[in-house]
Amino acid sequence: MRWAWAAGVFLLSVVLRVWAANGLELLSDEAYYWTWSQELAAGYFDHPPGVAWSIAAGTAVFGHSAWAVRLPGILLHSFALAALVVHLGPRRPLLLLLLTPGILLVPILATPDAGYLSFGLLALIAHERGFSLGAGALAGLALLFKLPALALLLAFLLARRESWRDWAAPALALSISSPMWVWNAENDWINLGFQAEHGLGGGSGPLDGLGFIAGQLLWLGPIAGVAGFVWLVRPQTRNVWWWAALLPGVFFAAASFRSHAELNWGLPVWTFALGGLAAAQGRMGRAVEIGGILGGFLSLGALLHLCVSPLWSLDNDPRHRFREGPILGQSVQAWGVEPVMTSRYQEAALIRFYGGISAITAPNTGRRDQFDLWREPHLPTHTLFVRPARRSTQLATDGLPYQRGQTGAVHLMDGADRVWSWQVHELYMEAP
Repeated sequence: MRWAWAAGVFLLSVVLRVWAANGLELLSDEAYYWTWSQELAAGYFDHPPGVAWSIAAGTAVFGHSAWAVRLPGILLHSFALAALVVHLGPRRPLLLLLLTPGILLVPILATPDAGYLSFGLLALIAHERGFSLGAGALAGLALLFKLPALALLLAFLLARRESWRDWAAPALALSISSPMWVWNAENDWINLGFQAEHGLGGGSGPLDGLGFIAGQLLWLGPIAGVAGFVWLVRPQTRNVWWWAALLPGVFFAAASFRSHAELNWGLPVWTFALGGLAAAQGRMGRAVEIGGILGGFLSLGALLHLCVSPLWSLDNDPRHRFREGPILGQSVQAWGVEPVMTSRYQEAALIRFYGGISAITAPNTGRRDQFDLWREPHLPTHTLFVRPARRSTQLATDGLPYQRGQTGAVHLMDGADRVWSWQVHELYMEAP
């Protein structure tokens, strides 16, 4: 029975997610990770290399498309959920929680979270079944996707220290992820430095932290989310699932009071909480089940809104972000000028994927990113500079030896409404 339920979870999860992935164009961050897959390495400015290697595998087999970029993460996460059903059994709280937005929808996107959470789930399953070294190996693979997987190693030690294998598991994880550590050492620990600055760099306050914590209720829905908070503060047993959820939860909640936290930072809390919430009984169990049903309706509404037809009129509708790539990439490509410089990595990545032309961020503009590591030593003599529309006539490239040529604009429209605009400036090393 467990295997039948697990097979059903896997197939339904893959089919639904691939359908959604095929109906949505890439977000800018997904296109950014795709650019990494075109130049494979053991590490990158923002994250470890796992997401780039998984995207490279998908596009090598299925070609240049949004769903091919996303397919490896979808398959991996769906397999991890099926393994969880085999391990815990087809308990109703667990099956209903699988419908919630943080579990069902997030792995549709090609981000490091899909690989990190998938291998993290598999590592926790292996640890609970007594395969400590297997858990260490899987945690090492999780580390190749995202650095917060280090919390898994500490969770292993806090939950169980009965034999040498329990102590060897973290060492094995670090060994498997060693290519990423070596790359960091050879590149002045740039990835670790960025993550530290990004997570603890300051510029936030109490209201931002409280907003981050409240926003976490979105991942499981408000009812199941509250049940998850209760489970974290009143654990039945301090097992490996509890430690794996608690450690990143406490760290990122604290970090949110110092920096502008992103909601996806809380995803490991709710994913790893599945191991405890699945066994909830009594009032807690009923709250989890009701919350799972409500979360399922939230997921369904989001899918219909994004992939079929808008259900609500929203300011800053997320649908628009999925439409940016083809409009910007194809419009810039039509200028017939290459390479292109942009003010942000988001535009550079979208132009590369959807325009099929070379694009990179201009020197000393925006935050540092992977394009800074790839920048050619010599500036192009003829280029375009693309940036989000600004009132200022000054350009970030004004300090470079360029003369301006033609200018233009690219608009993202929603019916008759202009949603977003980009400015395009043609630049020459000498007057045209």
